[in-house]
Amino acid sequence: MISQIQSFSDSLSNNISPNFIHLKDNVFAEYVFVYHINDGYSIAEVKKINNKQQILFKKLVNKQQQLNLMFIDSSFPILLSDVVKTVLIKNTKSFQQYIDTIANKPIVDILQDSDYLKCKFTSFIHHLLYTNIANDQIFKREIDSDRVYYRKGNTDKIEYYSIYDQNKLQELMLIQMKLEIVYDRTFIEGCEASVCFRIKY
Repeated sequence: MISQIQSFSDSLSNNISPNFIHLKDNVFAEYVFVYHINDGYSIAEVKKINNKQQILFKKLVNKQQQLNLMFIDSSFPILLSDVVKTVLIKNTKSFQQYIDTIANKPIVDILQDSDYLKCKFTSFIHHLLYTNIANDQIFKREIDSDRVYYRKGNTDKIEYYSIYDQNKLQELMLIQMKLEIVYDRTFIEGCEASVCFRIKY
């Protein structure tokens, strides 16, 4: 493994000092979404939520994370909050699966257009891979081009993805990034549900 990394490193420009990052079990983001439990519903456990209309997006616990998400699109926090609800209710596993689940024809809402969704999620994935957008600090808008991701492919061969392979990696992550609810940090208190959402590989 070390020799493979060294060989790949040597093949890059001498001006680049690569930061190799293993994709396996890498957590790219973690957010806590707060939802208002819709009037008329009495829900004591998050796992009892079975309809999107039961909870309404209110905010992210971390305001800076919410502001950072708005760099993708002013409505992106709302879109991501719907992703979280879909993961919670339908056990959706990836951004591509969400697109396949939610996209409608004919289109009645831009947030249901598959091309729009793919564009926004690909942009988000790009920033998760190469910027600090998921942090609880001010988004720097700086691309870290030194990151080189790697993983074991289907033939057990190590595959590397430098900044020059970003499009290929983003397409892969659209399908293979894992979306999950962290239930030990998810709870209902009063008329609010706090849902911890994790994005990992």
